[in-house]
Amino acid sequence: MSDATPPASSQHSDTGLRSRMAPWLSKARLVLLHSFHSLVAPILAALISAWVVRVHSPALWGAFVDVLLVVQLGAHVLAFGNKELLLRSFATGATKERPDAAVAPVFQGALATRAVLLLGPVAALVVAWGLYRGWPLSWLLLAVAWLPAQLLAQSHDVIILYSRRFAAGVTVEATATLCTLGGVVVMGADLTIVQLLAAFVFAGWGKALLLSVGMARQTGLRRWVGQIRPSWLLLALPFFAMGLTGMLQSRVDLYVITALRPPSDTGRYQVLIGLLVYLQAIANFVVLPFVQELYRMPTTEVRRVARWLGLGGLVFSLPATGLLWLALRWIWRIELDGPLLALSASYVWVVWLWLPDVYTLFKLGRERAVLLMNGGGAVLNLALNLWLVPRYGLVGALGASAAVQWLSVGIYRWLVHVAMTEAQNEVQSEVPDVSRKP
Repeated sequence: MSDATPPASSQHSDTGLRSRMAPWLSKARLVLLHSFHSLVAPILAALISAWVVRVHSPALWGAFVDVLLVVQLGAHVLAFGNKELLLRSFATGATKERPDAAVAPVFQGALATRAVLLLGPVAALVVAWGLYRGWPLSWLLLAVAWLPAQLLAQSHDVIILYSRRFAAGVTVEATATLCTLGGVVVMGADLTIVQLLAAFVFAGWGKALLLSVGMARQTGLRRWVGQIRPSWLLLALPFFAMGLTGMLQSRVDLYVITALRPPSDTGRYQVLIGLLVYLQAIANFVVLPFVQELYRMPTTEVRRVARWLGLGGLVFSLPATGLLWLALRWIWRIELDGPLLALSASYVWVVWLWLPDVYTLFKLGRERAVLLMNGGGAVLNLALNLWLVPRYGLVGALGASAAVQWLSVGIYRWLVHVAMTEAQNEVQSEVPDVSRKP
């Protein structure tokens, strides 16, 4: 009787456990794939910076970053609400019979409209070349050639996200970045800024063309009928403004370092702040799968979760900063002194403290408050950097950015308290007073 089949109740419990776990496992798989797709390009780009800094010098990488920052700012302008607005448009235009019904026309219209915006970043590059940075003409031409590739490639990010084709996205990202790294390695010790820029431009166009061909069936680019829609820009403006102010707040220190310090400091700081931003992103990856639950929770319960997130962030930040110190020392050969190390730890931890409050404000319909906070933070960060960077260099830049984020913790907490109080007052005012007699 030892070979008898398990009791039916045991089989039923196993099946029930698997069925209960299936949604969570599916969600975890999507989160991991999405996180890996978001991080594969920055991680591989960090390897390129490590190679350039080790084999050549931080100054060479810093001179490249001078051009890279203007191109990245132009690419952000060209995105102009690409993901946020298009995801909503795809979902609202879908039907049960044709879930992808709205993808092709919406994608093509948005791409054609954003292509007109190329004039702005190109003009900014020309101004930076002629009046501000004094780049050689070859740098300008390569940067201008890079922008359309950025526009076309990043336009497909929303298709990858909507269709959940993360594996395909990771493959293309990894292929393009590894080709860039391979080209930089092959060029050897005689690497120049022109060659480094050319490697990135060719890889960018390769990525853009691979995505366009591989997803042409969904986007309808085989039978292009895209039309420019100016009204789309107005709809996308709030998403663009929120993203732009957030990006400026997180990068204004690097812009000031690039403008006021020598290329060697720019190269070192770009590596440091880039790795710190990746460590901060871990908080988003942890919170993102549970955003729906946070929106459904009572606000008081969210505060309890926020306290645990803050504690977990502290536990994560200390060893993460230690690994950062080791990586910078062994891979990039960049030394962090005591003040920079302490500021790095606080910079990694602080995001765990204000992130739950941001989602609470979204839940309470206070998106404008977050937008104003981003804008005000960017202006304050710029002012502090202009004051501290000439005096304290890298310590001043990171100290200013960390100080603004720590100030944001208190302001966000106060905004949540005000929003909760107003929401409670509105609920109480709507409850009729049954104690009064007619």
